[in-house]
Order: sequence, then C-alpha cells, then structure tokens
Amino acid sequence: MTMENKLQTEGDFNAAPLVDAGINLSAVFNLSELPPTLYSQIEAVANNSFKPRQLLLLAHAGNRFWRKLALSEFSLSAGSSSDPVKTKQSKQNINAISEVDHPIDEYSIQQISQHLQHCYPSLNFQILYPSSSDFAKPIGLQQFGKLAGWHYDSPLKIGINQTWGTWFAYRVLLLCDGQFTPTEKLQSKPPCTSCSDKPCISECPANAVSQTDFDLNCCSQYRASEQSRCSDRCVARLACPVATEHRYPIDQIQYHYGRSMQIIRQMFQAKG
Repeated sequence: MTMENKLQTEGDFNAAPLVDAGINLSAVFNLSELPPTLYSQIEAVANNSFKPRQLLLLAHAGNRFWRKLALSEFSLSAGSSSDPVKTKQSKQNINAISEVDHPIDEYSIQQISQHLQHCYPSLNFQILYPSSSDFAKPIGLQQFGKLAGWHYDSPLKIGINQTWGTWFAYRVLLLCDGQFTPTEKLQSKPPCTSCSDKPCISECPANAVSQTDFDLNCCSQYRASEQSRCSDRCVARLACPVATEHRYPIDQIQYHYGRSMQIIRQMFQAKG
C-alpha cells in the first residue's frame, strides 16, 4: 500500500453517507484485538485474497432504513397482512424497478459497496454477511454487536439497547485492509434489568416467553394456528416499552414476519 492509499484509510471511518441511506450504526474492530473465539470465526471464512486488518460491522436502527429502501430500485414482496388494502397500498408506495429474493440484503450491500468504492477506492474488502457462501461455521453477529455495545440479551432472544429498543438489525459484516480508528464500545445499561413489568412476557399470546427461556417451537406452532395474533407481527415485541418512538412501521413489521411465517409453514409442511 502506498503512502497516499494508506492515508485514505486512516482516521475515523466516514459513515455519514451510510447514515443518509438508513444504515446508521457502524463499528470498526482491529482483527488483532478480537477475542479468540470471534477471531477464529473470522479466520475460518476469510478468502485470503488480501491481508485483512480490520472488521466493519454495520446496522440499521429505527425506521429511516425502511423509508430509504422504499425509494430505491429494490422492491419488496409484502409479507403476511391481515389487511389486504393496506398491503396493496404499501406495495404501491415502493418505487419498484426490480424484484429480488432478498431486497434488504441487496440494498445494504449496494449502499455499502458503493460507499467504500467511492470514498476508499484503494480499500480491499470482503463481505462476510450477508453472503451466498455456505459457511461451515456461522458468524455470530450478536457477539460482535455485544462487542460494539449495541446488543443486550432480552427475553425475546433478540437484541435490545436503551437507545433503539429492539428496533435495530445487523446489515453487513466485512473484512478490510484499512487502518481506521477502532470504535470505542458504546457504554449503556441493559434496559431489561430495570423493567419490572416485563410486558414482553405477560403479553405473549403463545406463552412462549419467560425470564430464562424462549420456546421457539411453541411460538412457531401458535403463529401457524388459525387463531394466531402473531402471523404478521410479534405481539410480545410490540409490547416492549423501550424506545417505542423508533418502532418499525407496520408494513416493515409485516414484511419481516411475513417472510418468517413462510419459513414456518414450509417447516410444518415438510414434517407432514
């Protein structure tokens, strides 16, 4: 790497253009400083086409991402909706040019790849997640989220933090040969420890949530039942009082849970 190229990837990572695209959380880690268990996960999937130094984790939080995605060329197949009129309106609000199997992944990869190629043209990078590669060992995104200080465990077994509640998601994890300033861990308190009411437990219609366990099978069976209130949403998640101002819009919720409902139905059909 020449001195000119080296300087391009030193200092703070420029995440501002990604924020405008709705990808508003980013963290930089030095590979040499990762815990051994996480380093081994990365080492197992690196393609060795270049010598990586750092890991970039990017996520979206809140509802800006969905609005930006709706204005992109990527269209979304509506998930499961109890209101076909609203579903039709949601589809019409999306400027659809192409239909892809995984529009959220495609949009995320496009935005991040274009940003890196524009701002850091000399940077070599390998996207680890999302990926079509069939990795023998999965990458623990939640573990990296904890390392960044974004992710605390919740009774729902999805990440939660004080700023965004449960309304955030990991979008891209990549290796690169940059020399960006590593991101300091976000310091905050786990919101569930100070929540005495625990409405995520009491409001779950499937009784699948408890302080110590989440019964995925019970949840799936209830969601697939005729009387389900959770076919296109999670009632327990919507009951969480943390950061409700950042809750996803209903069409985004229906999209995500509609996709998962398709998987659940396929699973039960396979079992006969």
